[in-house]
Amino acid sequence: MTEFDTKVYDEKLRSGLVWYAALLPGLGLFLENYAINKYLGAFVWIFILIARPLSCLLDWKRFERINGAAPSPKWLALLPTVYIFKRCTALRENTAVGVVCAICFTYGVIGNGFVVGLRVDDEAIINTTKNTSPYSLSEFSEYYTGHDFSENIEASLKDIDYSLTRSGDTCTVTIKGVETSTGSTVELVFTVAHDGFTYTEYELTEIRLDGVTLEGDDKTDLIDRLLGAGNSDEPSGEQS
Repeated sequence: MTEFDTKVYDEKLRSGLVWYAALLPGLGLFLENYAINKYLGAFVWIFILIARPLSCLLDWKRFERINGAAPSPKWLALLPTVYIFKRCTALRENTAVGVVCAICFTYGVIGNGFVVGLRVDDEAIINTTKNTSPYSLSEFSEYYTGHDFSENIEASLKDIDYSLTRSGDTCTVTIKGVETSTGSTVELVFTVAHDGFTYTEYELTEIRLDGVTLEGDDKTDLIDRLLGAGNSDEPSGEQS
């Protein structure tokens, strides 16, 4: 390994670009929350994959300019975690930035939307439907029950069945049960789309009563019965 004169290097070498490279995967996990589809998600992570080694390469060049030598070989900049650890060793610095880099990189690999998306199967989509708050959907926005769909449905229906049909990235989830108060068969039909990275669509598309699609007042009356209109608790800060 090349010997470095630790008295020569500039104070700027202690942080800056290497910290940027170390923290970029964490930034990627944050930015992907605002990516509404797989194309924007891909843009985020392609930027991360390019910016990390580029930051290390720029640091390598500055290191060489200031100190007259830099960690070798130069292509180590393409492996940011390895480069940062070797850089810390060469300068006899604390390896905190290398540890942070390794942690952020690991979380970025296992926690990004594309990897998480590999685990989104039919069961996961049905569970998402069960665990969604009715209040989050436009059809039910005036009803705040403090419970998710499965809890509300189980309180209003019996003999409940959850089924799913798939067409490409788009799934149709149907919740079917018998209304305890009337004995009628109720079906709630949801359209759920996951593009392998994130959910791009989630909406209630149809409500049926005994096989007939409801609209207008009939639809509102059934929603009232299912969610208990007038008896639900409003979220904090929205009470009149």
